[in-house]
Amino acid sequence: MSKKLLIFSFIITLLLTTIIFSWWQTAKILFNRVEAEVFIENINVEKCTRPQLEQIVAELAKAHETKAVDAVYNKKENTIVPEICGSTVDQIKTINNALKAKKGEKLKLVKIYTNPKITLKNYPKAIVRQGNPQKKQVTLMINVDWGIPDPLSYFLSVLKSFNVTTTFCVTGRIIDKFPETVAQIVLEGHEIASHGYYHHGSTHNYHSMTKQEFIEDFTKTQSALKKAVDTKMIYYSPPSGIINDNILDAALELNYRTVLWTHGLDTVDWREPPSEKIVKKITKNAVNGGIVLMHPKQCTLDALPQLLEWFKNNNYEVVPLRELLSPYNKEVKTCD
Repeated sequence: MSKKLLIFSFIITLLLTTIIFSWWQTAKILFNRVEAEVFIENINVEKCTRPQLEQIVAELAKAHETKAVDAVYNKKENTIVPEICGSTVDQIKTINNALKAKKGEKLKLVKIYTNPKITLKNYPKAIVRQGNPQKKQVTLMINVDWGIPDPLSYFLSVLKSFNVTTTFCVTGRIIDKFPETVAQIVLEGHEIASHGYYHHGSTHNYHSMTKQEFIEDFTKTQSALKKAVDTKMIYYSPPSGIINDNILDAALELNYRTVLWTHGLDTVDWREPPSEKIVKKITKNAVNGGIVLMHPKQCTLDALPQLLEWFKNNNYEVVPLRELLSPYNKEVKTCD
């Protein structure tokens, strides 16, 4: 075979290979379809081709992209409202996931999260009294220094019947006395926050304690919890709502965020008001990101089913503090 013929054959082979490869790539795009009963954010995309997916995902991206929202600091009150991460949709990854999905899969949009300029980290000593108002969520902050085992056990039963988890702020002395109950709280999906070891009152005066005494108090509570159950506390709810520099400095040193109730959302149940009064007050003052203060009292237990029903009917989601104060959605662990 002549040299010219060899070159000609090589060129023809190369051209045919290029044409076949190009056709194959086009065929993959045109004929590769999504399996049956596959959904993206509740949109049925079964049998869709890549071009069809591109249109659908582009529309979903417009509806789901959000701007980052800065945390808002109030210097006068030393309080802060948490930030919200912004998000855009990674359309290519979302489309590829759909094309690879198995029959019946329910998919989420693949999102890219970005931090706002001002976050909780900029003000580590600031007090949180409310979650970001863009979240249609509330937290029941249940401070526990009494009420164990009853009516706290009934509290847990009611919360479970509504499929709700929230935050229990427990004193160390209660953890030491009732470790099984505290472990049960965690087992049922609730969050444990610190309420100090001793409650402010007859034995301990929070107004006169030093920073070091608070650190020792908090550390003792941590040790009690570690013996009872494997979980970590990241929030501190000061007894009686007492705030001073020694408390805030000690909490900061142990990496706690100090949290108080939202204005207007204190049940004041320690005075044992009628349950109807509690329901009326909380439902009247409920806000997005609200933190409701309550204790395991009988009057509050009587009000709890009505409150949970009202929150449900008004589209509020009851969540633990860790979710209420997070800057991102449930499925995301961190912002970029």
